[in-house]
Amino acid sequence: MKVSLIVFACFAALLFQDCGRTGMTTLSQGRETKVKAISNHLEIELEIKKQKIRTANDFLATAKFTNRGSERMRLNTLFLGFAPILLKVQHADGTPVTPTSPPFPPEDDGHEGRVFLKPNESVSFSYRGVDLFGDELEDGKYQFKFVHENRDASKGDWTGSLTTDWLVFEVDRKHKDELHPSNEVNAIP
Repeated sequence: MKVSLIVFACFAALLFQDCGRTGMTTLSQGRETKVKAISNHLEIELEIKKQKIRTANDFLATAKFTNRGSERMRLNTLFLGFAPILLKVQHADGTPVTPTSPPFPPEDDGHEGRVFLKPNESVSFSYRGVDLFGDELEDGKYQFKFVHENRDASKGDWTGSLTTDWLVFEVDRKHKDELHPSNEVNAIP
């Protein structure tokens, strides 16, 4: 009985050893369309809109940032709209996909691009393939994740490190989006 309890306690400790770390991620098994991570009371929910697309330009993901703390949070959003900086993309085998060059970075005066989030309030950003990929993607499976870090506390902004787990998508030039039935009636005069 003691051996069973010790083995169970060791297993539980291994299973939950990272639960207190910041940047904890939710694992993706390839079917998920959303993953979450949290650091210093800032939660990100990363979502892919379509897991199967025809071209790189059809790629669309959103990131929703939510203040999970009990006090108002000041968030620097100057770079949160730049997909080439924040999204790391790779082939299914782990080979990195080089993003397009990001736009010229804005000057940070300490005021521009700041958002104040009350507890449980959110702000969202969309990331389009046309802004992320410099070249067309070959047919195949890919995965991407969100990575962002802010260590500069001098301006009163949120600081921390957010990294989600990977979300999977597939490029298939032959793929056709499902057509949803309409309420239109076809009548022959």
